Amino acid sequence: MGVELLREIRARGINTKTIILSGESELDTVTPILKLGAIDYLRKPFDPEQLINSVRNAVSNYALERENEAFQAEAQANAKLYEFLLNAAPDLVYMLDPDGRLQFANERLKNIFSYELDDIIGQPWTSLFASQPRLLEELEHHVNERRTGARATIATEFEFQSDIGSRHALELSAIGLYENHTEEHEFLGTYGVIRDVTETVRARRDLVQSQRKFYSLFVNSPDAVFIARRSDGAIIERNPKFLALRETFHAEDDGTDRFIWQDEKQRHDFLTALDASPEQMNWTFFPNAENDDQ
Repeated sequence: MGVELLREIRARGINTKTIILSGESELDTVTPILKLGAIDYLRKPFDPEQLINSVRNAVSNYALERENEAFQAEAQANAKLYEFLLNAAPDLVYMLDPDGRLQFANERLKNIFSYELDDIIGQPWTSLFASQPRLLEELEHHVNERRTGARATIATEFEFQSDIGSRHALELSAIGLYENHTEEHEFLGTYGVIRDVTETVRARRDLVQSQRKFYSLFVNSPDAVFIARRSDGAIIERNPKFLALRETFHAEDDGTDRFIWQDEKQRHDFLTALDASPEQMNWTFFPNAENDDQ
């Protein structure tokens, strides 16, 4: 009867702790009872203290299981949150095992390398760059980084062309992982982040080109062009024509725009007018001339 009851409890998935009291003592009888999940077996007649201890152990065992289940549930929830955050990250996050094989990568891998995760996980990291041998040599000690601290790979830029022809400017940071976090201990693998900085690099290049064009127009302008600090007139930048203009008026080079103005009031009036019409303003002046009609 006890064996049948245990089988029914197991079949229905009932989470309960069972203590069997029986007059049987044969091993062939006791063993199936324990295999079916009974937490204890007491042979009649038994000492009441034995039953009390068995119940106490059963309650303690049940509490421990519930605590473990709570820990596991929390761990699973944290794992799902961690997975969500990694896949929602704008960067490619990856982990290599000690042999340099991809142990983990988030969904961003597909955006950059055009591989499905199921096809690449477990493969050597070199598989990502198989079509570009030059990069394999360049990144050999960076993607599978073993160093830590200041010696680790930080923001190393490189260009990559995927198999479908798209070009990416990428920035790599990686660090070696060790048991107890020190290189004297067992090497566990590599943790790395690859950021797609294509748009940033393109914007930076466009800015440099724009600056070069501006500077060329600035320097080669047929007019005197200068940039001065508003507060005290200190010259920040000037072109050759501006220098020639100063020499024309035999003005001392004191690093300011003072030779242009007859006095501080004239410069103040100019700045006031400039505030009123910042987009474009025409101003006639007579350097070092004794003329109040400006």
